Amino acid sequence: MGHKSRSLFFLGLLLCISSLASAQKDSAALPFAINYSGSLKLVSSTQMVKYDYSEFSSGEDIWQVKQYRNCAKEKAHKIVDDRKFFLLAMFKDQPSPYPGVLSNSIGCPKEFQPIVKEDTVAVQLSFKLLATSNLIYGNCNPPDNYYYSTYLLFFCPAKNDFFEVKFYTPIKNPSKNYEGLAASLKCKD
Repeated sequence: MGHKSRSLFFLGLLLCISSLASAQKDSAALPFAINYSGSLKLVSSTQMVKYDYSEFSSGEDIWQVKQYRNCAKEKAHKIVDDRKFFLLAMFKDQPSPYPGVLSNSIGCPKEFQPIVKEDTVAVQLSFKLLATSNLIYGNCNPPDNYYYSTYLLFFCPAKNDFFEVKFYTPIKNPSKNYEGLAASLKCKD
């Protein structure tokens, strides 16, 4: 393939991708019902082998959504158990590398640990957490935390869809809907 042919190929590919991206950004809607008043803009969307991933924004608020289609309830329970284990492990006290007079363990103070609410019948789990500006959980240093976050895991039995949703809102200017997100969550039928 010559230089001109490669250039034309990549130009065509770029035009195709940009037209798809602009077509997708016009139709931003969450695939479930939740009490949120912001206007959402689709930032990115990717179809993976195991799930579909979408990221939305509304002002400074960020939504990250993974949708596992045709997911058996048992598989949903397994995902919930795995996510809960890994997330809580980040905040578990660990033995100090240099035990002694100051401390025998290292851990996060209670105010930085996640608040967990679980409904095993509905296969639903929600966490309230703090996150850094890079959307990372597990930081126990107050100045480094930039976002409040709600992390939701839930199963919709009508369509066998399982959702993993992360919502971030700035600590300095939190969304007014932040506190009640988990309670307002509903599957679309």
